[in-house]
Amino acid sequence: MQNLSDILRAAYTDPDDSVTHSLTLRLEWQIGTYWVPREGFTVCSEIYYREGYDAESDDPEQLIAPENIIAYLFWAQNLVLVKADCFAQFCRDTAGFGFTFYPFPSLDRAEICCDLPAPLPFPFSEVTWIDDDFMDGDGSDFDFDAYYKIDAGTQYLNPKHFSVKALVRFLDRKQAL
Repeated sequence: MQNLSDILRAAYTDPDDSVTHSLTLRLEWQIGTYWVPREGFTVCSEIYYREGYDAESDDPEQLIAPENIIAYLFWAQNLVLVKADCFAQFCRDTAGFGFTFYPFPSLDRAEICCDLPAPLPFPFSEVTWIDDDFMDGDGSDFDFDAYYKIDAGTQYLNPKHFSVKALVRFLDRKQAL
């Protein structure tokens, strides 16, 4: 389990001065098997990748599918949370941009925790953290305050375990408000 607090403390390195073009230009036009939506216009962008995809002849719907998301890029932090099986290739393809990379076996499984939610930078400081493990019947004392927040429809993440995708969805919803 990787700790979000530790990841964010270690994030950000300076980009290489030799990089004079955008990430989209590099990945979509020079390499060609990627799609980077909303570069710089959002807190986080999905990075789509499909081996063998040819932008000139293939249908874009083949690339733009949830199963082809290999990473999430948090622009302000220069932070990339990437699937482990794509880690080495994506690091090579984005060399010089100054990203800090963290590989995860899956972007869908709960493999992150957050033990220090208070000092997180924006947008991560916007996350509502509620430990809902008491609802699993694991013998924990019932947390009435947490239950009332959950019952009221509060959007939240459990700080003990959440997935990369759940974090991104939460931040996207917050940004849309």
